[in-house]
Amino acid sequence: MMLANAAARAGRRGVFLALFGDIYLLIGYSYSGPAVTPAVRHALKAATAVAPLPVYAWGWVAAGAVSVACGLLSPGRKAAGFTAAVIMPTIWALIYLAAWIGGDLPRGWVTAAIFTGLALAVVVVAGMPEPADFKVEP
Repeated sequence: MMLANAAARAGRRGVFLALFGDIYLLIGYSYSGPAVTPAVRHALKAATAVAPLPVYAWGWVAAGAVSVACGLLSPGRKAAGFTAAVIMPTIWALIYLAAWIGGDLPRGWVTAAIFTGLALAVVVVAGMPEPADFKVEP
């Protein structure tokens, strides 16, 4: 019941933001510890030349937290959440694309395409109004 009430307040776009935010929190967590494999470290060699992996992990966590908060706590005012939800997958797409172009990751283009798709999905949903049959409760 409490989850249904939160979803009713958030609207469909808010629930979308909260879902993506939760995924971003998990991605951030996955890059935060020593469990990151040498293959991942190699794939992110160019990125880690700019900043250590925990910086990117916190970027994912911050994007996730902003997305969840804006999605669930601010009905009708979600611009910051959608902006946060686009930034990290765009950065990650560029990182993997650069790794592919640089020859460090032969299939980096696949990961780049996936993260580009995530960012574009956010852009598409950000531009959609709430459906007319769905009322966002204040």
